[in-house]
Amino acid sequence: LMQGRSLAMKQDSGKAIQVNTVIGHLSEALMQGRSLDMSRFAELAPSLTKAQWDRLDIIAAQLSPPPSDVCLDKDFKQKDFLRPILGDKVDQDFATKTESDRQDEAVWYERIRLFRLC
Repeated sequence: LMQGRSLAMKQDSGKAIQVNTVIGHLSEALMQGRSLDMSRFAELAPSLTKAQWDRLDIIAAQLSPPPSDVCLDKDFKQKDFLRPILGDKVDQDFATKTESDRQDEAVWYERIRLFRLC
């Protein structure tokens, strides 16, 4: 996925703008009902396979029926979606996680953010 990539544009601070930050802002705009050029969004956003989508849909149903409500809940926690996928290791202190575990989490967090939009 796009983890670690940055855009050529820079902020006033001089730091490169991170792709994930842009995706986050675009996702938030969608959640607020603002219009968005989805073809441009799709160029940056992660994609989900049907199997991954179905897995997240099942977790949503288990967390709070009806599933459409769980993603809109103000107390929504991505980690609640992640735990059934990656197990209890998601609750470990960040400093004790392996690089592989951190990468797995980052990939799934991107997928969860995209799932939450729909």
